[in-house]
Amino acid sequence: VRVSHTNEKLKILIAEDNSLNLILSKIIFSQLIPNSEVFEAKNGVEAIEQYKNHAPDIIFMDIQLPDLHRVD
Repeated sequence: VRVSHTNEKLKILIAEDNSLNLILSKIIFSQLIPNSEVFEAKNGVEAIEQYKNHAPDIIFMDIQLPDLHRVD
């Protein structure tokens, strides 16, 4: 993912149902990529809504995320 300007933030979506893992992931990404904006989702429905609302550049998703249903 390439960010064209140094003041442009990289948008990251973390989809994780475990609250401790979510907190740790947010801390790690904030430290590794200080020029980022981190969004969070605690289930599949929230992940889809965050994707629609924020169009993240990258998504890190738990493979067993609850409430992930087919959305048309």
